[in-house]
Amino acid sequence: MPKEIPGIGTIYSVSDVMHYLEVSKDTVLRYHRSGKLPGRKFGRSVYFLDTVLKQFLGGRYTDQKKKNTPKKENQETRIEFTGETIARQLKESDKEKQEIIDAMKAAKNYRAPAAKILGISRATLNIRTKKYNLAFPSNRGKKRKI
Repeated sequence: MPKEIPGIGTIYSVSDVMHYLEVSKDTVLRYHRSGKLPGRKFGRSVYFLDTVLKQFLGGRYTDQKKKNTPKKENQETRIEFTGETIARQLKESDKEKQEIIDAMKAAKNYRAPAAKILGISRATLNIRTKKYNLAFPSNRGKKRKI
């Protein structure tokens, strides 16, 4: 039951808010932790003021109203990809693939120096070589002659 405190107002416990909002206890505590529903913690319990609860509900209902309002004409509702955009993306990936090949040639197929040339980590270089299905001869057990 909500408690009336003189000079402060009505305060609600987590279980009160839970029944009032018709949500679970975890949801109420998640709202509190995220800052959407400010409250005060006393011991192990969290309490919420009625004014804060009304503000929370007001914001919640306005969010629902915003979803149903039509978009303004100057706002873009979606991004359209043209064939030109996709071709540009393909060219960029081919460019990146060629940069990896050139760096590996310059580093004589050693991944760490090639990654340094590209300005990325060796792990990122490994990910990108797998992404582009690039295979380079292994230099395991060989001494480096750079």
